Amino acid sequence: MRIETARTPAFLLTGFLGSGKTTLLNAALRVPAMANTAVVVNELGDIGLDNLIIAQATDNVVLLDAGCLCCANTGALHETLADLVGRRARGEIPPFKRVIIETSGAADPVPVVAFLKELNPGAEFVDSVADSFSVHSGYKKPFAPLASLGPIRSREHFSGIRAFAFRPPAPVTWAGWSAWSRLVGSEFGARLIRVKGLLHMEDGGEIAFVQGVQGVFHPPQRFREWPGGEGAGDHGHRLVCIARDLREQDIAATLPALNTPAGTQAVYSMKELQERQAQS
Repeated sequence: MRIETARTPAFLLTGFLGSGKTTLLNAALRVPAMANTAVVVNELGDIGLDNLIIAQATDNVVLLDAGCLCCANTGALHETLADLVGRRARGEIPPFKRVIIETSGAADPVPVVAFLKELNPGAEFVDSVADSFSVHSGYKKPFAPLASLGPIRSREHFSGIRAFAFRPPAPVTWAGWSAWSRLVGSEFGARLIRVKGLLHMEDGGEIAFVQGVQGVFHPPQRFREWPGGEGAGDHGHRLVCIARDLREQDIAATLPALNTPAGTQAVYSMKELQERQAQS
């Protein structure tokens, strides 16, 4: 969806968990025409990760950590946008020509759409990736303005979905990541809706951005240095798991698999790890 105001165009990027929002955004931000873009990242969970990854492509990234926007008061978004404009006017942050708001994949975008519709009834829905963040493009297909959609009705929040944030102890290895991802994929499957993490691999010295959707894991993205630089705070391991009908202790019991010694191929069972957890 695209919104244009008299001052700064704003874009709402939304989609289900694992749909590729951050991947699309990262790719778009590396296009020269997308220079001078501010990004507001809304994440579900206590540990922000997407803001660090997106910070590799733009200087202006703000983490809106007031909960997912379907649950949080949209006043938090209003305050964030107003603060961005104020900081830009005072020269505290680099200038920007547009703002992109990336919602949490667990968020119902309806409250945000209603809020933006109130600001600008002429806001448009965009269904072309090439035109998604373009303010003045040559794309001529007419878009349906929000005002033409009639009343916007919300829906219930996803039932049984919770976000768990973990700080796995060192050392974490590539062998450990392989063992852990196989274990949770087998044990939890589609109930493990989304996994995202930043892990410092002891055996390679690399920083790995790991992610998976419903028990299927993608090749990690590798960094030589910690994303976000010195401003990223502590450089400890971070792992966020968004799950349906899973207990935090069930996922926590699997974390020792990440400490598998480098160069080995370990296979763990939940029973074995739960027994370890009970003895510790």
